[in-house]
Amino acid sequence: MSNVSSPSIVVVSDDLTGAVAAAAEAARGGATTDVRAWSAVSATPVEADALVIDTHSRLTPEPVAAARVADLACNLAARFPQALPYKRVDSLLRGNTAVEVETWAAAVQRPAIVAVGAPAYAITTLRGIQHKNGVAIDVDDGNLDGTRRHPIALLAAEHIDIERLRAPDLVRQLEHITASGRHAVVDTAEVSDLQHLSKAVVSMSQPVGLVGSYGLLGAWVEALRAADRMVVDHPPALVVATSYRAATRQQIEAFGQGSNVAVVDGTAAVADAVDEAVNALGRGKHVAITTVGRDVAFEPRPDVAIHAAQIVARVLMQRTPSGLVLLGGEVSSALVGMLRPDHLEVLSEPWPATPVMRVVGGSNDGLLAVIQSGSQGEHTRTIHAVEMLSAIAAGRMTPPISTLTGGRP
Repeated sequence: MSNVSSPSIVVVSDDLTGAVAAAAEAARGGATTDVRAWSAVSATPVEADALVIDTHSRLTPEPVAAARVADLACNLAARFPQALPYKRVDSLLRGNTAVEVETWAAAVQRPAIVAVGAPAYAITTLRGIQHKNGVAIDVDDGNLDGTRRHPIALLAAEHIDIERLRAPDLVRQLEHITASGRHAVVDTAEVSDLQHLSKAVVSMSQPVGLVGSYGLLGAWVEALRAADRMVVDHPPALVVATSYRAATRQQIEAFGQGSNVAVVDGTAAVADAVDEAVNALGRGKHVAITTVGRDVAFEPRPDVAIHAAQIVARVLMQRTPSGLVLLGGEVSSALVGMLRPDHLEVLSEPWPATPVMRVVGGSNDGLLAVIQSGSQGEHTRTIHAVEMLSAIAAGRMTPPISTLTGGRP
């Protein structure tokens, strides 16, 4: 999304950490963002896709929080009537969540779809109850810094359980509920549940508001982009993984769930794999060229890594991605040997043993690459590495430079 005159998304969060986390989700999908304090909303024009407001109300008395959120939401709805209203809440539903959601929903005057699970952090909603690591969270309404309500008690709403969520007629269900002005509270147990719900919301004709913690906003932005209702002005990234290690398999599975990702079989014929990857990059999709699925464990094979590297080298002759993410020592060594740069330069080390490199010399001079051992990284590592490369390509940040490594600006 670019060249906007008003935001497409207006997010209200009860604290700054939630606000910046929501903005990061939107940015990962390609949206430009503007994060402000509640007192500075009208200070200057908004020229971003996502306007995110911190109300600084988590620990304030309930009447203060309710009044602040109601006044802000009314003003934002009047000022940006076409934008999606989004209430960002804490994943453990701490603070004044219930009263803020109630007053926000009344102010925006739209039926709300509430999906506050954060499966990426093992926080799920089942039967309307919030769970952490599979265990129902205790509720204590007297503890301002604890979970005071479960999702089912946030609004008078119809409950959609996992079975109904995953049914093929989800759009029809949501349209039926919201057409009469009713809210919906939706269970979510996996990241794919948030993605499925977001695709349904994007397909709806009925205007709604969304209530979520971590994951829903990013999924909605990605769904909007996949539906060709968002223009992103930066090139996609190219991920290559041949390691059989569990860490790599989990990262590729998580990355591959994105709606703007194409997964290419790195064991296919070179010409076929190159065509598939080049076409996907040309459509603006990130590409993962991989040789190992999550549930398949192979012994390391240099010939497989060399084959995948040959595919990547030929792709780079036709497309220039925002950068490379290389998972596994064999494929990294093979590819660098084929690209034949003068040398590689370390810019920084954002994660342990995972540097950001710059290719110096050769036909790919200046290309950035995140190079990582196949045994390293949490399951979201590749997602965030790709976001960093995309942010650099879009001009939202400069390459991280380490003064200790002699990186040049």
